[in-house]
Amino acid sequence: MASLATRIFVSSLAAAWLAGLVAAPAIAGTVSDQFSAGAAPTNQEAPRTGFFSDRLIGTNELSENVGITYDATVTHDSGAPAVGSGFPDRGGTVFRFGLGTDWQFSSHWALLARAVGSLPSVSLTAATVPFDTAAGIATTVDAEVRVHSWSAGGEVGVEYDSLELLKTQLIATLTVGATDYDSTQRLRRLRQVNGTVVTLAQLQQRCRQKGCSAQIRSLLRRDQFAVVQSYGAADLTAAGHWLEGGLAGTVYLYSQDPSDLGFFGVAAFGRGAVMGDATTFAPLRWSARAHTLLRAGRWRVGLTGELDGYVAGLGTSVVETLKPSFDLTRSLRLWLVAALQHDWDEQGYAGTTAWGAIGLRWSY
Repeated sequence: MASLATRIFVSSLAAAWLAGLVAAPAIAGTVSDQFSAGAAPTNQEAPRTGFFSDRLIGTNELSENVGITYDATVTHDSGAPAVGSGFPDRGGTVFRFGLGTDWQFSSHWALLARAVGSLPSVSLTAATVPFDTAAGIATTVDAEVRVHSWSAGGEVGVEYDSLELLKTQLIATLTVGATDYDSTQRLRRLRQVNGTVVTLAQLQQRCRQKGCSAQIRSLLRRDQFAVVQSYGAADLTAAGHWLEGGLAGTVYLYSQDPSDLGFFGVAAFGRGAVMGDATTFAPLRWSARAHTLLRAGRWRVGLTGELDGYVAGLGTSVVETLKPSFDLTRSLRLWLVAALQHDWDEQGYAGTTAWGAIGLRWSY
C-alpha cells in the first residue's frame, strides 16, 4: 500500500511538472538546465567514484503574488568496486521530481511550499560486511547486494524581505521539512577470506546451521528499511547594490538510526536532497554555510564555503564552491560551477571529491 501511494504521489508530481512545462510559454517565467559531473575517491563508506547529473528547472508567475517551481533531475553513479572488493559496483540511476509554490501574501512576507519524490530504482552495490569464519573468528568479507529504493517528502517555509525599510536589504528564510526514505536490500553473494564465493542459497544454509551477523541476517530476509529525515533550515542574507552575503544553517533529525537502512544504504541515503552544495556520501546531522555574490555589469560571481557533519561515526566534510555567470542577452544567462569537497571519517581517512557544472537559463 505504501509503495502504491508513493508511485501515485511521484506520478502526480511528474504530471504537474509536464503540465507546467507545456503551459510555460503563455506565462512569464524561466527555464534552466544544469549538467553536473564529478569524481570521488573509493573507500568502504563511499564505494561510488564517478557520477553525473542533469537538472531541469522551470518557474512561472501564475499571478502578481503567486508563483510555481517545477523540476526534474536524473543522477547516475557510474559505479566501482569498493577498496579490495572482488565484486563490481554497478552504480545506479535516480530520477527525482519536485513541485513548489510561493505566495507573496504581503509586501514583505511570503509563504513557500514544496513536494519532492524519487522514482523506485535498483542498483547492485559492492561493500564489506561483518562475517564469522568457520572457526568462529570475526572478520569482514566482500559482498554484493541488490538495493531497491525510493523517497518522498515535502517542506514549508516563510520568507521575510525588508525591501526599502532598511539601508541594506535583509532577506530571512526559515524552512522545515521531512523526507521518507525506503530501501529494500537483498544479499546476493559473499566472497570469503580465502577467495571462495558463497551464493545466496549456500549462505542461507550456513546461517541456519552456524549463525550469521545481524546485518547479513537482515539482508537475507530481504527486509525493507525505512527512516524519516526531518530538518530545519535558516538563511539570513544582506543584499546591497553590487554585493550580497549571508549565513545559512541546517539541522537534521531522524526517526531512527539512519544506519538501520543497512551498511549499503548509507551512501545511497546520502545522495538525497540537501540544503547546501555538498555531494554527501552519508546522512548529515548538521550543515553550516557562508555564501556571497558579487555583481558587476553582466557578470556575477558566487562563492560559498560549507562545513557538514555526518551522523555519529561517519566524520565531516568541507566544501568550497565557485560559480561565475554571464548574461549573454537580457533573456539568456550562462554559468559554470567548480567545487571541491574534502571528507574525513572518524578513522582519519581524508578524500577529495571534485565536481563541476555548466548551466543555461532562459527568461521569457
